[in-house]
Amino acid sequence: MSDPLQIPAVLDVRRTFGFLRMGLYDPTCSVDDTTFVKTFMLDATTAVRHTIHSLAGVVELSTTGDPNGTAAWEAWLPIVDGHDSFTPPREQLRLRRLVHALPGLRFVRVPWLFDLACGIVLQQRVTYEEAIRQYQGLVGRYGTVTAIGTAFPSAHALARLTPAHLQALGIDLRRATTLVRIAHAHARDRVFDLPREELAARLLALPGIGAWTVGMLLAFGAGDEDAVPVGDLHLPRLVGQALANERRSDDARMLELLAPYAGHRARVIRLILGAKLHAPALLR
Repeated sequence: MSDPLQIPAVLDVRRTFGFLRMGLYDPTCSVDDTTFVKTFMLDATTAVRHTIHSLAGVVELSTTGDPNGTAAWEAWLPIVDGHDSFTPPREQLRLRRLVHALPGLRFVRVPWLFDLACGIVLQQRVTYEEAIRQYQGLVGRYGTVTAIGTAFPSAHALARLTPAHLQALGIDLRRATTLVRIAHAHARDRVFDLPREELAARLLALPGIGAWTVGMLLAFGAGDEDAVPVGDLHLPRLVGQALANERRSDDARMLELLAPYAGHRARVIRLILGAKLHAPALLR
């Protein structure tokens, strides 16, 4: 294990990293109010575990399996991520309340974007519960169990499979084919290491990857404070209800309501989702 890195920052671990866990029993990671632990495959053979611990205004980060991993968190977890410059208008009392009550939400670029992308692809057009089962099935059948934890299959491991292998786990042909495609792309070109704009362009060029998948990846794992996942079944309604007390909203209306917050649209979305899951009273 590398020497821990300490960064002075207010970090809400659960709200920052909770969306990166595929269900309560994700075998690759764990999260509580102060600590997040994730094991993943850095390449075809190297398993890495990152531990993020936050308490009393200090974030401590440590890495096992990658001697360069801990130091990289200084870039992945920026102290200045736009939160302090985000001030909703006075008339938007509900949003102002969320900003005040949820100060520890941070936009982090995680080094396991391949795992996250696979989890998001699995959520395309199915229930979250079904996606969780299939994610866990992939880990159980093709993942890597090591002394430091259990990891989701590496891109190289998935790239060796055919869609039929994944269909045997209950994954439909379209999503199975997309998973194999992004595995080939990352095993060959390390696309998930690319800068955000280039990563988004490369992914959108792949059949089976659309604006929703890329928007989710950027907003929840690639540190993009402005990404908006369009095409979501529930998100427009949540945004419309939180920002305008409207029970019915579509993507166009959601984008209209978010337009005044350009540069912080993902922040608004994640504040609303965080309150919905952990502090629903703040949305009343």
